[in-house]
Amino acid sequence: MTTFVTNHLKPYEALTSRLSSQPPESRGVGEHITRAIAAAGAAKIGILGRDEKRVQSAREKFTKEHPFTQFLGYSADIIDETAIAIMLKDFSVPDVLTSNAGVFPDDGPFISQDLKRWWLGFETNVLGTAVVTQK
Repeated sequence: MTTFVTNHLKPYEALTSRLSSQPPESRGVGEHITRAIAAAGAAKIGILGRDEKRVQSAREKFTKEHPFTQFLGYSADIIDETAIAIMLKDFSVPDVLTSNAGVFPDDGPFISQDLKRWWLGFETNVLGTAVVTQK
């Protein structure tokens, strides 16, 4: 049976290739992931998000903090297959993909959830990760 998983026996000394990171990169976990990858020596990091202002703000902030890393910003919805394909054509296939996009619908018991909002969360959290990984 063929597998796509590679087991690495020793850690990389530095990340010097292309990486892609999904938002929100300007805050929370995504911000810390992006900083850690840049600090490890990544040459290029792509930042993806729905909010173009937030993506560009994050790109500018990280460029100031890590001048030896090239940050590229892409504004798109993670479930938009066409937009993701265009982004990856421009960016190239990343060597490392962090998938931390996620939304959480209303708090409270599932029985009282608005199913349309719940479904949008499911699409972002599950389908979005699948789209970016597959492309």
